[in-house]
This record gives sequence, structure tokens and C-alpha cells, in this order.
Amino acid sequence: MSGLTEFLLQNPVIGITSDVVISKRLQSYPITIRPMNGEEFAEYQKLSVKVSGTKAQIKTFDNKRWNEMVVINHVVSPNLRDASLLKDAGCSSPEQFLYKFFASGEIAALVEYISALSGFDQSVMELADEVKNS
Repeated sequence: MSGLTEFLLQNPVIGITSDVVISKRLQSYPITIRPMNGEEFAEYQKLSVKVSGTKAQIKTFDNKRWNEMVVINHVVSPNLRDASLLKDAGCSSPEQFLYKFFASGEIAALVEYISALSGFDQSVMELADEVKNS
């Protein structure tokens, strides 16, 4: 068995979490996040594409919807899908909670941290240069 195979078998993506501080306003309150796996990433991409037009179908990417799915599904604590949390906050949906209690920059920071934890923290070219120069 190769070193990579052994590493992968001992370190599945499932169960990885990280505590992050997303803003000065919340600096005393770290938020626990988890990474996206390949299936989730593909599903969010699929659900974030809008098709319009009848003959010539025009596809557009709904960045707002992408951000909502990433944050709502990958913030572990607080659980943004918890029914009692939503009730206590007077919100009818996780999306409503997200926009009521997080500033736009905080939402963007969460997406960035979740993306980084999911392996999108470096471009492929940056990684290739790092490996080449090491």
C-alpha cells in the first residue's frame, strides 16, 4: 500500500471540522464549519445554474444560491437548519436566518473558509509551483 493510500484511508473528509472567526463583530464566537465533499459540490453547482430562454437556452450561475447552500449546509455550529433555532429567531427558513443575523461580508467569509477547508484554498497553478519549488 502506498503512503498516499494509507493517508487517505486514515483521513477521510467525513468528520473534519474547523472553528473560524469570520469578523471582528463575532471574534469571541468562533463558528464551526465542515468541508464540502465532491458529491455536495456537484449538487450545489447543478442547483445554482439557472436556465432561461426557449430556443437558445442561456445558463447563468446564481452566486447567491450557491453561497446560501454552502453556508447553510456546512456551518455545523450554530446549526442554521435547526427548527428550534429558527423558531427562537422568528425565522421561517435557514436563508432568512442567514440574512437576518449575518452581515454580507460575514457570509462571504464563511463561504471562503468553507471553500478553503474543502480544498479550494489554492489554485492548481499555485500548488504546482509550490511542489515544483520544494
